[in-house]
Amino acid sequence: MRRKNVAMSWNSSASWPAQDVGAGSAGMKPKSSSNGFATSSWIARILAVFFSLAGLVWHLHGRGDPHIGQEKKSNAKKKAEMGRLVFGTNKHFDKTAANVLQAIRDGGYTHIVSCGRHANYNEEGSGEGIRQALQGSAVSSREDLFLQTCFVADTNPDYDKTWSPATTSDTATSDLTISQKVRLSVESSLKNLNTTYLDVVLYHNLKSKIDPYEKIREAWSELEKFVDQGTVRYLGLTNVHDLDFLQRFHSDVRVKPTILQNRFHANRQFNVPLRSFIREHNLTWQAFWILTGNGGTVGGPVAKDIAKNYNVTPQQVIFAFVLSLGATPMIGSATAQHLRQDMDVTSELLSQEDRIRFAEALGKPDLVEM
Repeated sequence: MRRKNVAMSWNSSASWPAQDVGAGSAGMKPKSSSNGFATSSWIARILAVFFSLAGLVWHLHGRGDPHIGQEKKSNAKKKAEMGRLVFGTNKHFDKTAANVLQAIRDGGYTHIVSCGRHANYNEEGSGEGIRQALQGSAVSSREDLFLQTCFVADTNPDYDKTWSPATTSDTATSDLTISQKVRLSVESSLKNLNTTYLDVVLYHNLKSKIDPYEKIREAWSELEKFVDQGTVRYLGLTNVHDLDFLQRFHSDVRVKPTILQNRFHANRQFNVPLRSFIREHNLTWQAFWILTGNGGTVGGPVAKDIAKNYNVTPQQVIFAFVLSLGATPMIGSATAQHLRQDMDVTSELLSQEDRIRFAEALGKPDLVEM
């Protein structure tokens, strides 16, 4: 699996159709009697200008943008590098190192999710588990792993208030600019995870409460600098369920989001309103809170009946269902058996009929597109 530091640029200028086609080549002077040839030449010129202007109008309306095709190819490549399932370390606390090692060694997980300066994450523990996995040959090299972290603003309730940067221990982080906080956070994550580069950094929002737009933009601009340097490869967002925000943000930023990490829950409509946008830009929808947020359905009669028919667990049923929606489930299991069971799940496990049954059990029949 390739893991090179990549600096992404989205500033390539649009190219438009040539303005001069048909006749008029050097040295060619049509005779006055060649009226048909001259007429076809002018028609060709007029058509060229027409299609050029049509392309410009199409572009200004946000459609037909040549960057969209490039973006889709680029994001498809990124998806291939990410895990089909990802291992999340939320609330693993002092067991984080052991659980990360187990996920890599026994479960075959290569995409590890942590979060810098988040009160529910032990990023140093993730780094220790990764170090042990590499040392014990559970994975060949750092390049075979996809390491994900996030930036948490110190105004966010999830922020770890016990954290202080070692290099500026006498400086209150509240006195720093957003850019300085981002830089300290990235540098801290690099150190915690024992790596020279991060595969992706997400901007962390609290649940459905999106931080002020300009604040996110300022932090994102600083993160883009790390992408330019190759220190961070990709960027993403958490807990964004507002389509208008996503459309505006995606249009405004230079380095486009690669991952959208959202809860899989009824009060977020299971991301249905965002589905077309995610598909259009080939984003990775990273789904979390799958078991915790849907415990009633997972433990209910429909999930149990489907699980019995396929000789799997109800937990495997919901993970297979999420995969079938095109999402990437975040797994947080602390047992090797469950890690392996979940990794064995495929998006093709459930029939269309059972997918519809499960969507209805979740209370969202339109989750399954006919």
